[in-house]
Amino acid sequence: MGASPQSFFKLNCDTSVQLEKKQGDLGFIIRDSQGRCITAISEPCNAWDVLLNETLVVRQGMLEAISEEIDNLIIESDNQEVILALQTTSTPFPVLIRPIVEDIMYLQGCFESCTFLFIPRAKNAIVDALARRVLSLAKRTSWPISNPCLFEDGSVSRSFE
Repeated sequence: MGASPQSFFKLNCDTSVQLEKKQGDLGFIIRDSQGRCITAISEPCNAWDVLLNETLVVRQGMLEAISEEIDNLIIESDNQEVILALQTTSTPFPVLIRPIVEDIMYLQGCFESCTFLFIPRAKNAIVDALARRVLSLAKRTSWPISNPCLFEDGSVSRSFE
């Protein structure tokens, strides 16, 4: 007997990279099955490779979901290469992300159910904005759940873009 749809949570992840500053920025949001924000995080990253950062943000989001005691997780990213590597472990993937993918596969065992899905960039706008928001931040930031920029429909307030 599987988990009911009401017990699933969604983790949306994204990253932005500033090659000139040699800095990456991570952003993720966890929502319940009703679309309500549970947590939203932005944080800087010392890596500036897009593929590496896309795997790092998935791992960071999964660790946060574990700390929130979430059992059933749907992970969505707009990076098709990362999602394919996570969905099909028999597919070769770059050596650069191998240790992070192995971590993610291990963490997947901490959930009753954990699924990886590719979504179009347009559907991932809020976490793209969270990742870009790090540009003006120096450290990890946990955004207040009451933040009016975190709309349930996934849109982003103009003041947050």
